[in-house]
Parts: sequence; C-alpha cells; structure tokens
Amino acid sequence: MNAQAPQEFSQPGVDSQTLYASSSAGEMWAMDKQSGELIWRKPIGSVAAAPTPYLGRVYVGTRDGRVKALERHDGKEYWAHQVKGAVDNRVRVAAASDMVLFTTANDKVVALDYQSGKPKWEYAPEPGPINQLRGSAGLAIASGVAFTGFSDGSLRAIRISNGSLVWSSSLSEGGDEYTDVDATPKLVGDLVVAANAGTGVYGLERESGGVRWKFPLSNVAGIAADRNLIYLTAVDKTVALDHKGILRWSHSTEGYGDPSPPVIHANYLIYSLRDGGVVVVDKTTGTPLQRFDPGDGVSTTPWVHPDGDMFFVSNRGILYAFHLRKYPTQ
Repeated sequence: MNAQAPQEFSQPGVDSQTLYASSSAGEMWAMDKQSGELIWRKPIGSVAAAPTPYLGRVYVGTRDGRVKALERHDGKEYWAHQVKGAVDNRVRVAAASDMVLFTTANDKVVALDYQSGKPKWEYAPEPGPINQLRGSAGLAIASGVAFTGFSDGSLRAIRISNGSLVWSSSLSEGGDEYTDVDATPKLVGDLVVAANAGTGVYGLERESGGVRWKFPLSNVAGIAADRNLIYLTAVDKTVALDHKGILRWSHSTEGYGDPSPPVIHANYLIYSLRDGGVVVVDKTTGTPLQRFDPGDGVSTTPWVHPDGDMFFVSNRGILYAFHLRKYPTQ
C-alpha cells in the first residue's frame, strides 16, 4: 500500500436514482446511480460521513464544522450552520420533530430546524478531557430519543424534543485513558448495543441504561445487527454475537489495518479494511466469500442498495460500483 495515500471515510448515499459521493478533497458529486453520469458537483469542504437525502434536500457535515442543506437536483445551498468541532458522522433527520441532529468531535449533540438551519438545542456532558481513540460516535434514534456515546466513557439517551437527558450509563469501569464510547450505538429490540474503546461491548436496556450483558472486545469500529445476530468489526477481528452477548463466530483480519463499520445485505456481511479493501463474508458463519483490494485499501463503509448495488470510495479517491449477486440463505 502507498503510505502517502489519504484515507477516505465518507460513505456514499443514494436518493432514488441519484448517487451522492464526497471525499477529503472537499467536493460532493451527484451522479446517475446506474450510469455514473455526473449531474452536478460542488465544493463543500472535506467530508468523512455519508450524506443524508431527505425530502428533496441533501444534508451533509464537514470536517471544518459546517452542516449544509443542499438542493438534490443541482446542489444549490439552502443553508449552512457552523459549529465548533468536526462533524464526522452522518447528519440524522428526526422527521417527527422537524429537526436534523448530529454529533461533533468536541463531544456535543446539536439539533437544527431542518428547513431553516436555525439552532433548536445543544447538549454537552460536563466539561472534562476529550480522549478519543477513533473519533466520535454518531446517533441512533428511536421513539423520540437519541442515543450516543461520549469521550468520558458514557452512553447517554437524550430527548429529541428539547435536548434534555433521559439517562446516562458509564461504561468506563474506572479507566482513565481511551475509554471513550466512539462507535455509533445500535438499537436491537429493547437493547442499545454500544462499545467502549477500552472495556468492551455492552447490551444496555433502552429504557433505563442498565447493563444486561458485556462482551470483552476492544477497539470496535462499528456495529450492525439483524434479528439473529450482532456484528462487530474491531481491530484485527470481526465477530458475531447473539442478542444475549454470546459469541457465535469470529474471523481474524490481522494485518489488514483498521476496519470500517459493517453493513448487512441479504446473507452477506460487508466491511472495508484500510490495507485490505472490501470484504464480503457469510453473515451466518463468518466464512470469507470475496475480497476486492483496489491497491490503496478502503476505509469508507460501503453503501449497499436493497437491489444489491454497492458503492464505495477507495483511499485513492476512486468511486467504485459493484453488484452483489444473490447468495443462498441457510
């Protein structure tokens, strides 16, 4: 791998037949999903997360702390809002509250009016040192509550209506260095599954934040889940747990660099590796099925359409489109 190649973290996104892609170079492209034909391109700043298409607009955050609302057809800017700290996770829409919400690298959750971009509220934990190993966590949203992790090692539930705290649960277990909760939590039934960088993976009660189970796995990059299993990509391995936190399979990725969060499509589990490209495994057994390495590895999370079309940007800044063939389920 070329040691000078940058890492591209921005996941593509699709709205109907339009594909949106961004990069660290600072531009966003809108293209026809089927042909790749350019519709528009616009300088917006360095991006490290997927865009969010919603009701004719595309919402995106940048590493210099700007959140923008763009017109989906031509990229026209409706509004832009500046915050302190990079916006490295996807902007989420809370449709019932007419808001967009996002987290920042300096440990804040911010809510804006999705039409005007005007601030609605801002939540931040008590001031303290920010010790982040892998950046900041994004948001999981359900039933009027947003769940996210913080650099003090806590997972918190926040009311979307007004930004007030519902509950806070510490997952640091007394550690004082790199015990931040930096993977975006995942809602799994009545659980919130979260990962502390140093202490492990936890299944917590959605209503109270009480810990139901713990699995010892550090340096988790991302979490995905279906009705049977919870999937975790971590440095040097990918694992699957059942909903009670019991290990079902583990697959080594040692030597291939940091992973992306995983995505699920049909019977596939898909993720990327910084030095190893895009990996497809059988989600039931963990058996590797395919790996594609474009030469400089892949750091972004692949985006997979329900029809099986898959898109990702390599660390060389090249956008790839693949189609996933059907794989028999067991």
